[in-house]
Amino acid sequence: MKNKGFTLVELLAVAVVLALISAIAIPAFTNIYNNNSVKLTLDDGKKLLALAEYKIASDKEFRMSGKLDIQYSLAELDPNRDVYLDPDGGVYDQSSYVRYYKNYTCYRETIVEDGGVYVYTNKTEINCSNVESNDTNYRYTREMSEEYCVYLKGSEKSVADTNGCCIKSANLNDIASVIDNSDITGVCDE
Repeated sequence: MKNKGFTLVELLAVAVVLALISAIAIPAFTNIYNNNSVKLTLDDGKKLLALAEYKIASDKEFRMSGKLDIQYSLAELDPNRDVYLDPDGGVYDQSSYVRYYKNYTCYRETIVEDGGVYVYTNKTEINCSNVESNDTNYRYTREMSEEYCVYLKGSEKSVADTNGCCIKSANLNDIASVIDNSDITGVCDE
């Protein structure tokens, strides 16, 4: 009668092959999970930004007030709690926010007469409080830009910089905007 089964050498060979496959597969799956978590956190930051843009567009009182900035908390932007659970299994901190602000940049240009035609030259940026309306040698202009800034703190990762400050909306496509909470080294003083 012949024994049917595996020898010890065959079982050890199978164990070694399984160990090698595990050594390769587990880090790969961990890396895929971490990258997915970062992308989902960034997507949640973009959702929060979209909610803020909609709120600003529909907030006629703010737009007519002449205020330069406003900040909305996560609870104000997302009362239905659509952006509530973070991809790491925790919840987003209620201190998360989106800030909207307007920046004004002032310029001064020298007025020069060139063959009977006045030409503006030497455009330089100046402090907006230094604008003198009586000065006929210069033309003063003011340009406005609008900016959104997002801060979304999750249980393990945040959309923030290393000082714990918000990230400008233009940088929300960069996965470097998502950092581990342990990498936040400062306190934001915005």
